[in-house]
Amino acid sequence: MVLLFLINPEINNEVVRYEKPKLAVLVDHSKSIRDSVEVRQLSDLWHQDLTLNSKFDVSWYAFGEELLFDDQNFFDQTETDIGGALAQIKSIRMEAPGPVVLISDGQQTYGRAYEYSQLPSEIPVYPILIGDTLTPLDLVIEKVYTNHYSRVGQKFPVELLLGYSGGNKAIQTELKISLAKEIVWRKTITFSPDQSAQLLQIELPAKAPGQLIYQVDLGVMTGEQNLTNNQAFFGIEILEQLENIVIVSSGKHPDLGALKRALVSNEQVQVTIVSPEEAMTHQATADLLVLYQPNRRFAPLLDIILDQKRNMWLISGPETDWSFLNQKQSIFSKETIGVTDEIAPEAIEEFDLFTSQWTRWADLPPLRTDIGAIAVSGPHQDLLKASIQGNILDQPIMSFYEDTERRWVLLDGVGFWTWRLEAHRLEGSYESIDAFIGSTAKYLSVDRANERLIVDHQPIYQRAIGAQIMAQYFDVSYQLNTTALLEVAIKPADGGRYEERPMTLLGQTYVAALDDLPAGDYRYRVRVKGLDAEKTGSFRILSIDREGNSGFGQWSKMDLLAQHNQGKLYGFDQAEALLHFLKTPEQFTQKEIIETKTTSLIQWYYALFLVILSSAIEWWLRKYNGYT
Repeated sequence: MVLLFLINPEINNEVVRYEKPKLAVLVDHSKSIRDSVEVRQLSDLWHQDLTLNSKFDVSWYAFGEELLFDDQNFFDQTETDIGGALAQIKSIRMEAPGPVVLISDGQQTYGRAYEYSQLPSEIPVYPILIGDTLTPLDLVIEKVYTNHYSRVGQKFPVELLLGYSGGNKAIQTELKISLAKEIVWRKTITFSPDQSAQLLQIELPAKAPGQLIYQVDLGVMTGEQNLTNNQAFFGIEILEQLENIVIVSSGKHPDLGALKRALVSNEQVQVTIVSPEEAMTHQATADLLVLYQPNRRFAPLLDIILDQKRNMWLISGPETDWSFLNQKQSIFSKETIGVTDEIAPEAIEEFDLFTSQWTRWADLPPLRTDIGAIAVSGPHQDLLKASIQGNILDQPIMSFYEDTERRWVLLDGVGFWTWRLEAHRLEGSYESIDAFIGSTAKYLSVDRANERLIVDHQPIYQRAIGAQIMAQYFDVSYQLNTTALLEVAIKPADGGRYEERPMTLLGQTYVAALDDLPAGDYRYRVRVKGLDAEKTGSFRILSIDREGNSGFGQWSKMDLLAQHNQGKLYGFDQAEALLHFLKTPEQFTQKEIIETKTTSLIQWYYALFLVILSSAIEWWLRKYNGYT
């Protein structure tokens, strides 16, 4: 027995269990659902179907402006984001197999085009269309695209996407754009069944600084029922001037376009790419000069930068003439050896000039440069160190120099375009990497005489959802201060008292959400508690009922959604056919899962019991026989 205890053999048992397929039912609870009673009756019928609920692990959701984790709500949602609801289901379900049933009229008021949403192949989508499938006669302003900022004296672009549906003949109507009830642009637009969409690109003059709100009106046709989409608004803030960044390069490189796109993602920035000779006429009005792989052609420009103690961003690489740069200045120096290799970035945790919005440096591809030793003379902080084949070198890839008169930044390596491309692949957008480039440019282009409290918001919000006021506060040395307490006070523009609310620090920016405000015109006041720093301004939240004039179903869009997700579109009167299809035994069968469980032949508590029992018997026998 002792030997058996020591060996303790194990037994493998196979346990078979069955997992139900998952079924997600999404019910549109927006105000555009005219047949809400019938929809609730359908929902009750499916809830009570025993076969359906025994076959599937059923989850019910309602949605409007966002996904709600039950369907016991009123049909009162004022916005609809079908694409957002599907994206949330995708993140919840991951790869878990099973169908999604979407009960909706297909009317979406904001968000990405849901008809192109694509879930994993194991999750087919079966839409049930609510509403009249006959396309109504309708003219619509689908989208208005414009910048949020422009400069006095310039023209700013406006892009309008217009649509025509439900008609069988060509029509003409007038499109007008007004400012303060004065028409500033008009044009006659022609639609036909073959030309049902128009994309117009126009330019409007920016004559005076301030926040301007424009109104767009598309003429109404006889018999048109939905008139709310014939009108739209957009706002723009006209500034005295935009931040002017000049990139100087003696040749062409993909980095130049990538840098420009990253910088202009901030709409308050304009970027020009010029040659060293052209830069001589641009440097006087430039807020920041970016020198890309400078050589001796940069000598006159570099003389001006040195004489005027200008800020500068230096990007070096294999084509940089370091012998020339070493002669001209002594802050950044490099002993080139004529060998170009790949250098990978290694982040320095002690860097604290500003918080980098991009943090995944180790995931970025290497840059290329001469691998000679580089040195920085004077007060500086390194953000990135160089690593070659896994060996971290004691020299920077990116270094920030600052004295009492100027700021310089060095990025030693070319290939930023690969960084930006990889950042998009990793995170699905350029936002973080572009924000980092913007922060670097802001660090360099800052004028210490500038106001230390910077407030950012849109002059006009199409909806309260997502509306917010953002602010940043800088200390006396113009370093970003994230320990201050900021608050915003808001009141209606036509009077009333200010209502104060705190601003929350998110990353390096203070934010105040405006989601709870009703439509209207407002004035605001942002201030730093305990200090005199204060900014005022105004904004508007529009009141447009995008859900109140529907009753029609978007057949083509919902059908396209089904096609992209291995499903099929059903009309509301075909819901019973879909229910029958889902309950069919051969559809969406249970998944057999076999689990192997290993157990010891002798469990420790049984062994302990046997030892105690045998010891007790031995003791009793010895006592009984008179042994001690």
